[in-house]
Amino acid sequence: LNEVRRQYNKCDGHLFFTDTESPNKTDEEDFVRLSLPQQARTHGQWLYHRNMVGLMPAWDYLLKSQIADRYDWLLNSELDHFLSPSRAKENIAAYLQGMEEG
Repeated sequence: LNEVRRQYNKCDGHLFFTDTESPNKTDEEDFVRLSLPQQARTHGQWLYHRNMVGLMPAWDYLLKSQIADRYDWLLNSELDHFLSPSRAKENIAAYLQGMEEG
């Protein structure tokens, strides 16, 4: 998480979302704990490949708290994805320019 946080700190803003029962520390200011719809917990990785279970409540939080209004664009990234904030910004800018030019 330290390396991921180091990369995400290069963004204009970031939040990590987790469920209310997560064993992570509760005093981290970039973590948001959300209630998730009930899921069958038959093993330790009960959310494995069930991203939408957490993704929809995260988007709901971003929209209702008006955090999304502070930014021109938002990007969803998973902890096991590599994200280069500078490359993401460059590619989004190039995409928007392409949209303007047609």
